[in-house]
This record gives sequence, structure tokens and C-alpha cells, in this order.
Amino acid sequence: MPKQKGDLSEKTLVTYQAVINGIRREIGLPRDEDDNGKWIVSNWVKILKVIDGSASVHTKKNRAAVLAVWCDMFDLPDKYGEQLQLIMSEYGNEVHDQYSTNKMSEKQEANWLTIEELREIAKKLEMKLPRLIDTYSEYKQLVSYLVILIHLDYPLRNDLACAKIYLAKDMPDKHDPDTNYLSVGDKKVTLYLNDYKTEKEYGQKIIEFNETVSREIIKYYPVIKQLSPKGWFIRDREDDNRCITRTTLTKWINAAFADTGKKVSTTQIRRSVISSVYKPQEGEQKKKEDLAYVAGHSTRTAGSVYAKIEKK
Repeated sequence: MPKQKGDLSEKTLVTYQAVINGIRREIGLPRDEDDNGKWIVSNWVKILKVIDGSASVHTKKNRAAVLAVWCDMFDLPDKYGEQLQLIMSEYGNEVHDQYSTNKMSEKQEANWLTIEELREIAKKLEMKLPRLIDTYSEYKQLVSYLVILIHLDYPLRNDLACAKIYLAKDMPDKHDPDTNYLSVGDKKVTLYLNDYKTEKEYGQKIIEFNETVSREIIKYYPVIKQLSPKGWFIRDREDDNRCITRTTLTKWINAAFADTGKKVSTTQIRRSVISSVYKPQEGEQKKKEDLAYVAGHSTRTAGSVYAKIEKK
């Protein structure tokens, strides 16, 4: 891994390294090679083909962005970073165009489930839970159900992968900033969100779960405590001192929906939940952006300051 620079955290660098490893794998290189970025120069044409052949425009943009960081870290000639910036700009415009139409991509459409369908599946997962849960596989089944249930009302990212769970009276006074916490009270469960994608912008979030979600977590807390004695909401199979990774959580959710023939993750659930509330119309976002441009303000200002509910 290259020497850390700027404001990049160790966690971000680990994430970026995973992207780099994926690129290296696709061009036939081993996972790690400490050669000060020379592999980028010697495999430049292959790298561009890998980016262009990525599964989605978002992946193309993300890979170009991470490679641009790598070029800067290793002080590679400017031409490489400049070309990556052009690629990022091109794909960034394409991403924006996709967002502004509010249309689903083919992949999203193929894996789409409505909020009603998601709730039906969550109910089926609940019905399949064994009465006695005392193995890791059964614990995994339980936690998968609880995570999906939570996400149907609270569309998080994979932030529950590394969360501690405590009775409210046992909650630590000082939180680890890299850990999220579930506080289990007599009737309410509260999520303290410390480690999430936009934490630097919004800081800690405190989310009180509703009665339905709280009741299920409270009901199964003794089971979770028994099978995860170190306090993790989702413990690692081999080491109960560790939580699972966010990637592992994605695989668990994928597996929970396998019978549907859909590839569902927290991102797909987020889309369905948010779409059920916003109910966007085709091209609505572009109309808002065009109008805000003419009016000389942001779409946020238009929606919060100028737009009013008309009397029927």
C-alpha cells in the first residue's frame, strides 16, 4: 500500500486498495506489488480497457478516481492523472445524466423489488427462523432477518456490519468513532451512527427505531448476546472478537434474497425505500435542475424556500 497522504484515512486507503486489487486481478497481476506505481505505467493500455469494460458507469468513474489518487501518491507523470481526470469527467457527466432522468438502469430494473415485496420477504424470513437458535448458521439467519427488517424503515448503507449492541444501562460513556452502537432499552432501541460514508459532513447520528423494529431486536437480544459474547451485533464466524466486514454483510443479504432470483443488497433496498417515499416522475430531477438554473439558486433552495403546497 502506498504511503498515506493528505486527508485520506487508513480506512479509505484500505477501501481504495480493494479497488486497486480488483483492477490488478483483471489485468493478470498479483494482488500486491510494491513497485512505486510502475505497474500502472507498464500496463496503462490494459488498465484503460479494464476501466472501459467495467460493469457500470459508476464503477468506471470510481476506478478512474482511485487510480488518479494512486498516480498522485506515486508521483507518476502528469499525463496519467490528466487522462484519468478526463475519464472521470466523462463518466461523471454520464452518471449525472442518468440521475437527472430518474430512470432505472437495466441492472436495477432486473433486481427491483417494491417496498411491499420487500416486507413480504422479510415476513417469510421471520417465519423461517428456528425456535431454538444456538449455532452460527442459525444466528446468521436471525441477524440477516433483523438487518433487512431495520433497512426497510431505516435505509442505511452497510453500517450495521460493525456495530456493538448493549443494554442501555451498559452502554459505554465513550464511543469508538470507528464503531456504531445499538442501545437496547426496555421498549426502544437506539442506533448511534458514528462510522458511515458521510460522517465528516453530518457527524454522529442518533436514530430511534420504531416500535416494530425495536420489539424484534429486544426479543432476540438474549440470543445475540449468547452467540456473540463480545458485544458485536454481527460477529465473525471464526473470531468472536471481530465483527464481519461490509462485503460479508452484502453477501449475507444477497443470500437472503437468493430464492427471488434477484441480486439484492442494502443499496437496492435503499433505492426501493427512498423511491416509495419520493415517488419520482420521469425527468423530474432534470426539470428541477433546469428551473433552478434559470431562477439562480439550487434545487435545495427551490424545494425548501420557494416551493409551497397549493390549497386544493
